[in-house]
Amino acid sequence: PNTLLGKLLRIDPASDAFPGDPARDYAIPAGNAFPGGAGGLPEIRALGLRNPFRGSVDAATGDVYIGDVGQSAREEINRIPSGATGAINFGWPLREGTQPYNGGADSAAFTRPAAEYAHGSGSREGRSVTGGVVYRGPLDDLRGQYVFADFITNNIWSLPVSALSAGATAPSSAFVIRTPELAPDAGTINSIVAFNADAEGDLWIVDIGGEIFEVRAAN
Repeated sequence: PNTLLGKLLRIDPASDAFPGDPARDYAIPAGNAFPGGAGGLPEIRALGLRNPFRGSVDAATGDVYIGDVGQSAREEINRIPSGATGAINFGWPLREGTQPYNGGADSAAFTRPAAEYAHGSGSREGRSVTGGVVYRGPLDDLRGQYVFADFITNNIWSLPVSALSAGATAPSSAFVIRTPELAPDAGTINSIVAFNADAEGDLWIVDIGGEIFEVRAAN
């Protein structure tokens, strides 16, 4: 808790509570894990993350969703409800997904991932998660779904937001496979690096080659 590495940080860049420190041109909002710096650095909102790769905020609820890349066995999606307060610890390096890691001891204080999947090459497996977004756009079939992917296998999935509850873990068997229906009509999606949503709620996908794809209804 005394290093910023492996943490989700939350700061207020509109204020400056540290005028004498040019490296901290911000203030600390209420609700972080260690108020006043008691027990850890005050910038920390959540800890126990290994390699967060893409986070997003649900525009409708304010909930935060994080894709966290695993070490050797599990990839996970973590969720922080907008009203949550206090320390949130997702368990790394003592836990990878819902499994103990390297003999680490589990703890009731750890927050379980909202979803996880195993390493492999199947349609519900992969090796490196790319966190996504909650779709709030015009397509009925996707609305209210969290859309995410795997960087290595190019699998694209979704889960209804109702299945991503803090304190429980949705298994990969619950994933809705979206890869075939989201195949582009021009180009190829290879190694997804980011999802985003525009002001109208339309979904955008970016791959490692710099291509940008828009998801919209078929003509």
